[in-house]
Amino acid sequence: MPAGAAYKSILVHVAADAACDARLALAVELARRSEGRVIGAGGEIFYGGLSAPGGYMDAKTVQMLLEYAQERLDRAGARFMAAAAAAGVPAVWRGRLERPETVIADEARGADLIVASQHGGAGADEPPIDPGELIMAGGLPVLVVPPDVDRLAARRILLGWKNTLQARSAISVALPLLTAADAVEVVRIADDEANAQVELADVAERLRLHGVKVSCAAERRERRAVAQSLVDRARNHNADLIVAGAYAQPRLHQWVFGGVTRDLLARSTLPVLYAR
Repeated sequence: MPAGAAYKSILVHVAADAACDARLALAVELARRSEGRVIGAGGEIFYGGLSAPGGYMDAKTVQMLLEYAQERLDRAGARFMAAAAAAGVPAVWRGRLERPETVIADEARGADLIVASQHGGAGADEPPIDPGELIMAGGLPVLVVPPDVDRLAARRILLGWKNTLQARSAISVALPLLTAADAVEVVRIADDEANAQVELADVAERLRLHGVKVSCAAERRERRAVAQSLVDRARNHNADLIVAGAYAQPRLHQWVFGGVTRDLLARSTLPVLYAR
């Protein structure tokens, strides 16, 4: 089974600027390998409702801002369609004058996987979006990629394990990639290594029944952040993808992520596939 074969419909955030080209190339290649399709979603915020220093914004300025936002949206659509056509991948463009997070979450109804960049992964002219919001609102696995990553081999995968609903869900949604990988290492970073070994044995058996080439490791928690330990271990074992559950709690009308999820979102130098 080629990597990503069960992800037949890939939804990717597209913007007008070249900063999105790497993630766009990655999403198109995933769709090509699975003989599926790619959906491009873009949003531009129109600031016509803001007041000017004098207390109002004249009609000419409002029209200028509206035209600028629409021009950027049209440029994003053209960039997306050109990339998909070059790869021979069926493509659908969905762009609106709304927050990009809102557009992507709405269009997730037709997708199996969302591809987005990390915070700070935008270029000078591309406003960053919040991948955490996509994880919580999209209802799909979200592949968050560093800004310079333009492909996903997913031959060697590190799966960060903790006995939670989110981690169990991550295994389920990542099975298309796990079963196709050359090697999968399940890692539990914990204070109690003995108990961690018992959990890992059960997880490994679950994966072996699916034909996954799996190994396990329990690592004692150190002073450094758990997220950094996972990234370092993945790098040391030549992994090119981390799979993790995304833990968050609602607080004051927003989602507040747990420390490991928050740190991975901000600092991982490898692509991370999240599930909640």
